[in-house]
Amino acid sequence: MLRSTHLLAALVMTTVVIAGCGGGGGTLGPLTDTASVQGTVYTTGIAPSAEGASGGVPAPGAEVTAVREPGGQTLATTTADGGGQYALSGLPAGEQIMLRARLQSGEELGARVRLQSRNCQADINEDTTMAAACDDALQQALRTRLRGDCEEAVVMIEARLRQRNELGEAWGEQLRERLARALQHRWQASAQEVAQAASQALGQQIQAGDIERWREQLRQCIRAFEGQNMEALEAAALCSGDQDRLQDQDRTRLQTRDQLRDFLNALGVPETGGVTTTSALGNQADADQDRTREQDRVQDPNQDPDGVRIRDQDRDQDRMGN
Repeated sequence: MLRSTHLLAALVMTTVVIAGCGGGGGTLGPLTDTASVQGTVYTTGIAPSAEGASGGVPAPGAEVTAVREPGGQTLATTTADGGGQYALSGLPAGEQIMLRARLQSGEELGARVRLQSRNCQADINEDTTMAAACDDALQQALRTRLRGDCEEAVVMIEARLRQRNELGEAWGEQLRERLARALQHRWQASAQEVAQAASQALGQQIQAGDIERWREQLRQCIRAFEGQNMEALEAAALCSGDQDRLQDQDRTRLQTRDQLRDFLNALGVPETGGVTTTSALGNQADADQDRTREQDRVQDPNQDPDGVRIRDQDRDQDRMGN
């Protein structure tokens, strides 16, 4: 069973995201030893400067701290002015830092920034905080491939798409379970395979070039996916969309559960129980490990909808191995 979104609320309040730096307000130039970053802290909603969105209330008096990442060393601290604007200087150019903003209400928001120019622009708001929570959950799942971590990643990505109004119909529990299972077992596909499956599910011709373009759009809000081939979860996320919010050339996205189910079927993503990896993955060791785990499973009708539960001993071994 997927974990509830109580975890989501906690993550939204405490984690941060990589922000674009060196574009969208930053002044480009050769890297020097130090860099500066400035922007506005917002209490709610998406900042007005974010892709033309409206909403977002400036947070005057917010305490903003720049922290080296990794390491956690505090680099600089300042207080936002009456309009929520802040500026920090003397930061290490070319490095990644974490901006943490503590509002007067006690709420914590932030943005993760790579200082790729002398003067960087990085607003801090709920959107950047939510994006980081999603990003961090996905990175954890890709690192451990534990079932619980994969379930959390699916929940977070769906919530991220819904937050940005980039999701048609909610995925639903069964599809979430299916996507979590595919993520756990490293199911992947190429852009061409994803395009063929989307074409079949939508009854319209989708090109691999469309998939690559959608992938770049997805990475604007979810940056953790990497590599040439796509995880099934990534493919589902980039092919899902709300028709009312998408541009005319994108009015071919998956919008219903039936379409998403047909899409996963066309990709060959297993519905229940068994584990499948694609030729694109090409990892025989993973396939052998999956078969071993399958042999260790037991039937439990009170657990997952598909009646399958991995033994606690197997999960403990997974955790020790990771």
